[in-house]
Amino acid sequence: MLSEDLSEIERDALTELVNIAVSGAASRLRVMIGSEVSLTVPIIDVLSAEHASRSMADLGLNQLLAVRQAFEGRLSGQTMLIFSESDARILSTAVLGQELSEQELLDLQADALGEIGNVLLLGLLATIGSMLGLTFEVAIPIVEPALAEDVFPTDRERIIMLIHVNFSVRQIDARGYFALVLGLGSFAALREVLDTFLRDLLN
Repeated sequence: MLSEDLSEIERDALTELVNIAVSGAASRLRVMIGSEVSLTVPIIDVLSAEHASRSMADLGLNQLLAVRQAFEGRLSGQTMLIFSESDARILSTAVLGQELSEQELLDLQADALGEIGNVLLLGLLATIGSMLGLTFEVAIPIVEPALAEDVFPTDRERIIMLIHVNFSVRQIDARGYFALVLGLGSFAALREVLDTFLRDLLN
């Protein structure tokens, strides 16, 4: 556990916000794919960059594909959507369709993941921002391969919130990970915003 970790009530509030955001993202992804989509968020971990990278390796995830989207505002940092190569292939095929050849699927995979990332990451930020009274300026998402040990910034001043997500698309199951990468200042600001949200909720 980090000294900067969330309290139990802050974690519960953030988990609920993320669940609402992911539910909305599932609806947008359903429209994009044309099929029922289920996304569930079983756990949120607050980790240092080093421990976040290690957790990826501990799960047996070495060769990864990451969709990164930088954002700025009262909170600044990076949202990420991370898949193993096999799960990235499952989801990109669900978007692109089974009728394409293996080479066509490979050629278009990055574009498909970028679209998935744009829908999910923008939706995540927009919903959380709306509920917490925050606005963000976001960059175009970038898709890139990465090794587990390199997927997160090595900066010791970064906090990683790693969100485990189960995807079910067209009766195919896959697993991915949202990550919210924040500097210590933005992490402190997040706690302040969460505390204000909780006070307003309880009053």
